[in-house]
Amino acid sequence: MKPDAIAGRPNGLSGKRCSVFGTITIAAVVLASCQQTKKESPATAPRFTLTKLDGGPLTRFDPSAPGRTKQVPDTSLHRSFVILNDSNFPLQITSFGFRAEEPDRMITELTNARLAYVFDWSLRPRISITAWEVHDVRFDLLNRFLDDHINDNAVRTGDTKQLTAGEEYKTNRMNWSKSEETDQLGRWLTSILFVSAIRTADGKVWSCDKSALTAQISQLGFQLPAEFQW
Repeated sequence: MKPDAIAGRPNGLSGKRCSVFGTITIAAVVLASCQQTKKESPATAPRFTLTKLDGGPLTRFDPSAPGRTKQVPDTSLHRSFVILNDSNFPLQITSFGFRAEEPDRMITELTNARLAYVFDWSLRPRISITAWEVHDVRFDLLNRFLDDHINDNAVRTGDTKQLTAGEEYKTNRMNWSKSEETDQLGRWLTSILFVSAIRTADGKVWSCDKSALTAQISQLGFQLPAEFQW
């Protein structure tokens, strides 16, 4: 009898092993099934679309040069224009350009200007817009804030055109630099451009998300001053 009992032990042990193995196998199948049916979260669309434009070689003021500007020597740096469009906003900036020229005599006499800047903007609205405001925020070679130029279609600019949905609108603005301001040109390496506010034809006023915009600018390596005027 003893030999028979001893001989039966392996059978009992074998059955236990099969049971454990079966449990492990079922758990593995269930885990694999869960992994296969798990759905990935849809990717979130970026809040801002970024367009970087080449503004040409870095230039500085030179009263003897054509247009009173010339390329900064011994550097390969190019001025950059970075357009930040909020995908949720009804107005988008589509292009931006800049050129410097000699101010005419009347402007020189009235403002003591030594250099004139002409900025060309292109805007495209998704809906009809009666008022708009855009910013051209400038930074130096070390990504430090220089100044901010605000443009709009206020009465003082002489450009009060309302924007029609889907129609690209081109406009320009002129600024002047006095003697003490002309050194800014050679330091101005980057502009960040964005829409700050609009008024639609139905009377609704849209304002930019200041926190989101500030965070996006920071991610690009630039910082707005605490006293920045929106």
